[in-house]
Amino acid sequence: MIAQAAGGVMQSIASQMAAEKMRSAFKGEMQRQNRYRNEAFGKWQPHAETLGSEQATKDIAQGKSDRIAAYDDVGQNRFGQYDVATNPGMLQASLQGDARASLGGYSDYALRQLVRNIRLQDQLNRISNFSQGEASVFPLKMQDAQHSADKLAMWGQIIGSLGGAGSSFAQFNQAPQNPYGGNNTYVGSLGGIDDGGFGNQYEGQV
Repeated sequence: MIAQAAGGVMQSIASQMAAEKMRSAFKGEMQRQNRYRNEAFGKWQPHAETLGSEQATKDIAQGKSDRIAAYDDVGQNRFGQYDVATNPGMLQASLQGDARASLGGYSDYALRQLVRNIRLQDQLNRISNFSQGEASVFPLKMQDAQHSADKLAMWGQIIGSLGGAGSSFAQFNQAPQNPYGGNNTYVGSLGGIDDGGFGNQYEGQV
């Protein structure tokens, strides 16, 4: 009886330990996924600020300034041709160069935005790959946690079964009781030797 109780207690403890391991594994997975989510949001939020008109205006102006500086660096006017001798020609070339540089600023803004989008996508893909990798092994971690206390549960079952076997052995090892009274055994009673048995019951009638 004591062994059965001890075995039951051990199995109960093993079940509680496994449940705690599973809760810990689940909590750890949620924490990891939250970290990946926060990291992805941290990458996306600054990028979202570049999608408005303010960033577009800034990039267009920067593109125009860079193109004008490039024209000057190569010794050309802003139209992209070598300087002309007449002042009207210089003025026309400068105006055309400014227009060309402004138009190129839009192209530079689109290129910069494309580069930012590609970089953001690469960062998000990296975070997503790590997140998916963690999620793919999570069922295995839960399975390991579920069976983490199997050895203790097994020993509890063994001890409990030994207690049950001992109880059964003690029950079947008792001396058989005579249903007709007396202290005799069946063999003695049939022989008519012991008191209260079949022998005394039919004594003098045979």
